[in-house]
Amino acid sequence: MKYYLLDIEKTIGHGIPIYWKKNRLAYTADLKEAGLFPKDIAEMMVNSNIDKWIVKISQQQIEKIFE
Repeated sequence: MKYYLLDIEKTIGHGIPIYWKKNRLAYTADLKEAGLFPKDIAEMMVNSNIDKWIVKISQQQIEKIFE
């Protein structure tokens, strides 16, 4: 399973969902540009975020929203 990484702080600041891009160096509001990360990388990013502003959301959950 793959995961999107949602940055809650930037999402609140912009008023729209802000995701990490696949290079993990930038952000995007465009889901088509958002990175899809394997579980181990997604969990590492979530767990290493000191402020706990990053959450992982499965690709399946996102697809259900847009059905």
